[in-house]
Amino acid sequence: PIPWPTRSELTRSAMTSQGICRLLATTVILCCADAKRSTGVMHVGGSQAEHEWRFVTKFGVAVGQGNFSARVKISNPDYRKLEKPASISLDLFSDDVWDATPDLESLPACGPEGRGSRAMQSVSLTLDPDGAWSSLETGVLKARDRPYIVYFVFSDCLKQFGDEFPRRIQYDIQALQHDGCQFSFELRHMVGVNKIILAALVLYTAYFGYRCFCFYQSAGSFHPVLMVLSGVIVVHLMAEFFHMTCLFVYSIDGKGLKPIEMLSEVLFMLAQVLVTSLFLCIGLGYTLLEWKENDMETVCALTAIIFALHACLVSLGHLDEPADKHHHNEGKIGYAIMAIRVFIYCWFMWGVRKTNEAGGLRIQAFLNKFSTIGTCYFLAYPCIFALVHLCPPYYQHPAMQLGLLTMQFTSIAWLSHLFLGRGEYFKLSTLNTSS
Repeated sequence: PIPWPTRSELTRSAMTSQGICRLLATTVILCCADAKRSTGVMHVGGSQAEHEWRFVTKFGVAVGQGNFSARVKISNPDYRKLEKPASISLDLFSDDVWDATPDLESLPACGPEGRGSRAMQSVSLTLDPDGAWSSLETGVLKARDRPYIVYFVFSDCLKQFGDEFPRRIQYDIQALQHDGCQFSFELRHMVGVNKIILAALVLYTAYFGYRCFCFYQSAGSFHPVLMVLSGVIVVHLMAEFFHMTCLFVYSIDGKGLKPIEMLSEVLFMLAQVLVTSLFLCIGLGYTLLEWKENDMETVCALTAIIFALHACLVSLGHLDEPADKHHHNEGKIGYAIMAIRVFIYCWFMWGVRKTNEAGGLRIQAFLNKFSTIGTCYFLAYPCIFALVHLCPPYYQHPAMQLGLLTMQFTSIAWLSHLFLGRGEYFKLSTLNTSS
């Protein structure tokens, strides 16, 4: 196996000036970063059916001939110690078999008609009774006509443990593309996309800062909506930087830093919630009508609750990697986020209607246009979430990420133009009074 550096070595390296410079340089030139190296611990074997057949991980294979390697060991060899070496099987399933067999989970794990009979290849891994790593077994991953996703599964059909109790197995699986890149196909081009997004955010942050400085010079003050939008841009920039930092670590140890990646996702979600709060507040009449202090406190409290819900959902999305999950917002978590967005949209449209009733003709004309843009923003996530499922599994993650990044970046640019453009909204709102 490749002698990966330890986390402490990575930390000491990153704390030096050379390490920081190397980090920044690598995030710019990185092309194949996410080393698909899956490690962990799970219970396998025994008399219980749930432990006979255990999904481990999946990998998107590009067209060509890649390869994989795997090794295992007993995590606690002294507990119910094996009397002799025992073997388990690592079965590989292609996505056409996995997705085309709805009742795969209902089939018996073993036997001529069992799940293992549908595997495209199997590798036998021998467990040492003393807890040493097994020999490194390798195999070929070949894709001729199209990319596909391969699913790795442990099975205990040989029943060599000698008793009815499962064993705690530690595993180490690594997969490579045909060109030596360890980047799973569904993520293969996302590094380049994130580099472009990060560079664009840096440039746009400088441009936005310059325009805010000019606004402050002419107005003599800085309106709260500009403060919030500035926070959105900074938070989004931090999220992208942390994400590229994780890609750098992935390129070294193949596993990355899960807490940092989770922090990146939470920050990205915070940026979306702040943009949502801006649309909502303006729709409810903030800057257009006279607002009471209690109204602002209510919106701030609800925004905090919405962000807390989003953060919890994002964190739950990183806890495991189910076989049928192809992006972090898939399944119940995605539906929960979509329900929250639809609820906020209904609140937004109710606020626009109330503001229309209280405002004059000029405010009503502006709100008609603003509600159209707001509708596009609030319904963008449900539409992206629904359309992504029409894509093949290996395209769902990039489609979801590109959709969300486009939605966020477009909304930031439009709000910047709205606040700093000195157009119709500027003339109607309290931004004009500070000028």
